[in-house]
Amino acid sequence: MALIARSPDPFSGRNYPTDWKRFADVNPVASELRAMRVTEQRADIYRWASRFRIAKSFEAVQLSAGAKMKDETKALLDCLFKAFLTYTAFEQFCTKVLKIKMDEDGDLQNLQDPHDQASVVAKIRALDPNYLFFKFLRENLDPKPAKRMAAFIEGSACNVSFFGKAIRHVFAHGSLSPRSGSAELASKRAITEEIHSFLIKRMDDEFHSRVIDHLPKRS
Repeated sequence: MALIARSPDPFSGRNYPTDWKRFADVNPVASELRAMRVTEQRADIYRWASRFRIAKSFEAVQLSAGAKMKDETKALLDCLFKAFLTYTAFEQFCTKVLKIKMDEDGDLQNLQDPHDQASVVAKIRALDPNYLFFKFLRENLDPKPAKRMAAFIEGSACNVSFFGKAIRHVFAHGSLSPRSGSAELASKRAITEEIHSFLIKRMDDEFHSRVIDHLPKRS
């Protein structure tokens, strides 16, 4: 199995965070990064940017003809993998770049709520009104996240990143496949696209407002 991604142009910064070239050109020092409320370690930012680029560039999993997978199933597998890669990048952004806790009711909620998170969650609910996909995830999560997923199914608010975390956990442990759960493939595919789009934009905008907008000028 191979992953297919567009080859980004390192000079234009395509598929890196917006205005990434400016960051690379300035290459801020630890004290400058500290003032921006991010990690002082440039290496952590470069590693995150690489994961961001992979998640944003990802298009498809390449399988040999022997897989004999239907096109529709293959399309959903691609989306599940994209959600997996996107959440992994988001987790690294939070823990290594922003240095915040992965607290669902604290830092994570504060990072996402002011950015139209509620409307994205509403779209996700509408895509699976009977919660067939989410019930499947709930049944395959550890007790604490399963309880949170159950609360979402019952109508409680939820962070978009939590859905990415749930998909990554179940997918990584072998329970989640394109045919898992009873929801329509198109619904699951659309849900993962909503997660991907929101988290990519949230990382990009946050990095821009915290770092790119405050880069020092070099003489």
